[in-house]
Amino acid sequence: MLGYENCLDKPGGLAKFFKRRFFRITPLFYFMLLVWLLVNTVYLHSPPNWRAILSSMTYTFGLLPGQHEGIVWASWSIGVEWIFYALFPILILLTSNLRHAVLFFVVSLAISVNTPVLLTGINPAASSFSYLCFLNHLVFFSSGILAFRIVRPSRDQTAEWIVHAKPWVSWIILVAGIIWLISGWKAPFQTYLDRLSLGVYWVAGAWCAFLVCISTGRLWILDNIILRQAGKLSFGLYLLNPPIIYALSESGFYRGVYAVFPEKWLRFSICSMASMVLIWRAALLAYNLIERPGIQLGERII
Repeated sequence: MLGYENCLDKPGGLAKFFKRRFFRITPLFYFMLLVWLLVNTVYLHSPPNWRAILSSMTYTFGLLPGQHEGIVWASWSIGVEWIFYALFPILILLTSNLRHAVLFFVVSLAISVNTPVLLTGINPAASSFSYLCFLNHLVFFSSGILAFRIVRPSRDQTAEWIVHAKPWVSWIILVAGIIWLISGWKAPFQTYLDRLSLGVYWVAGAWCAFLVCISTGRLWILDNIILRQAGKLSFGLYLLNPPIIYALSESGFYRGVYAVFPEKWLRFSICSMASMVLIWRAALLAYNLIERPGIQLGERII
């Protein structure tokens, strides 16, 4: 929001926003779409129909029950994100100050909590869609908007307490976010959250705290060379981890490691480390060969 709030006021700002999003996501996503089309057709003998291909290419699969998980493994979140991008200019106008952001967060929380109940009640077979659809995840987007407005209550205005915050304030917010997160995972509080159908959404509070924490100061635990690199490669890390883990599993690598080493912790550590190294290297390669050229092409077009 920091980069696009003022940009949308400028001539062509809205078109620039969508073009940048398109060229940031599409090159690698289309590449992985081709990969999975080949895998499904040649290896799994289950070629997708043209409707599924079209919905993936147009990023509309997040709106279609039954196609919402996408052809590309784990791509359901991309379908959700593109709905958010489509609504982004409207949401900026609706949350122009902190009070509106708080109201939007409360409303979105109510929507997210009730969406699975309502959709599953209408059609019990739609449980997967009810969990993965945009409305069920609306609260996570609104928590990010809320964090932004806590830091910048209105346009071109940083909150006074952020400006004068001492370094220790960042650590307090970080610890509070961690406690908030862990408390939702532990009994007996977890039991009460589950009864209120808030267990899944509890993490939104921690997410909001961590974002505010980053804005108050650069803590090494959240702002370091490893996490910066992971942020740059995040899209590749996300899209490439399913095929690499699947390939390692199908090749017998995991079974081989578990057969050789008796200690569970050692077997798990070796498998995890090998997977992470391969995924990281693949994401770095994908960024240099596909993502970065796509971003540069988008900038030239813009």
